[in-house]
Parts: sequence; structure tokens; C-alpha cells
Amino acid sequence: MKVGIVGSGFVGATAAYALVMQGVGRAIVLVDKNAERANAEADDIRHAVPFAHPLEIHAGQYEDLAGCRVVVLCAGVGQKPGETRLALLERNARIFREVVPAVVKNAPDAVLVVATNPVDVMTQPGRPIRDRVRPARGPRLRFGHDARHRAVSQFAWRILRS
Repeated sequence: MKVGIVGSGFVGATAAYALVMQGVGRAIVLVDKNAERANAEADDIRHAVPFAHPLEIHAGQYEDLAGCRVVVLCAGVGQKPGETRLALLERNARIFREVVPAVVKNAPDAVLVVATNPVDVMTQPGRPIRDRVRPARGPRLRFGHDARHRAVSQFAWRILRS
């Protein structure tokens, strides 16, 4: 199985390392806006392969996600001191507007795993972006339905429409 990871910062690099150590997949591709960072992380993680499970790990572009069965979305910015989760949501939703269509275009059948903070609500901005690129099919994303999640979801929708 081929696994893609978009975003090779702390979360993405750690996810790639964990996949290598657990022997998940046959190939892992790291995609990042900062190609040098993705290459460096792939090189570092490749050193763990002889001590873990045999698999191929490399950095690439969105086109290299073709054939991925799973893509882990780790692209985003970190929360600044004092920043609210809603402000972080606005900044990371902007990033998702670029990332999700590129992922869906190149890996249309992949399962998308969202690992971008605030992770509990970033699934909501990702879903309509994905559905604009291709009709929804297969398993749907599930999301909590309590009042807090509804309020944050409505806020996420307003951000997307702006």
C-alpha cells in the first residue's frame, strides 16, 4: 500500500516515522510546499528503514500521490501563543483550500486522514472542498453533533464561503 503525507513538519515527519517503524505500507511519499524540508525529512527517516521494516520513502510533488490508498493531511500552521482555535481554523482552512483539491486530483480514491489542528473541526472545511472537486463517494466523514461542534462547523462554513 502506498501512503501519502502532505506536510512534512513535526506532525507529518512523525507520522512518516511511525509508519516506517510499524511497517505500514510499501511506499511513503512526503509532499510539502517546502520541498527541501520534505527531502530532508525523507532522507532522515530513510535511515530508520534498515532497523524497521523494508519500504520505500521519498519526497515528491502532488503528482506523486497517484496510487495512494491513504493520504494523511498534516499541512497547516502551528497555533501562536494566545491564538484562539477559531483563528487557527481560519488560517489552516486557507491552506486546505489549496491542499485538498491537489490531493483529490492526484489521488481521487484515497482515504483522507486529517491531522491538522484544530483536528476536530478541520474535517469540516476539508469535506466541501473535496466534494467540489469530485462527488462524494465511499465512506463519509463523521463529525460530532453537539452544540459546540455545530457552532464551530457553521463558523468553518462561513470561512469557506468567504
